Amino acid sequence: MMAIDDQSIANIGHWLWPRDMHAKMLEKLSSTQIEVIGNKVYFLEPPVNPGLGYINKILTFVALYTSAHETLQLDAMLTATQLTLSTDAKLAVSIKRCVGLSS
Repeated sequence: MMAIDDQSIANIGHWLWPRDMHAKMLEKLSSTQIEVIGNKVYFLEPPVNPGLGYINKILTFVALYTSAHETLQLDAMLTATQLTLSTDAKLAVSIKRCVGLSS
């Protein structure tokens, strides 16, 4: 059994923790020999990250122009930025990894 105590909150920060923080905790727990991980957190609304919204719009625009080498480099940079800013994506990857759906 694991619980979050005052020291943990002091180290991590107050609630509402970003989803990538939940992903990191799941990764750490799944790297141990425990067999079951229970998590009673409801993710009812998507996280709001204004920067991610702009990156998504730029990626949509760049997708129209994929022939130039510079555009491909820009697309790679924007995709990496999108993955960095998307805490939902990080949590989804972590959950899949924990249940053995991906490596």
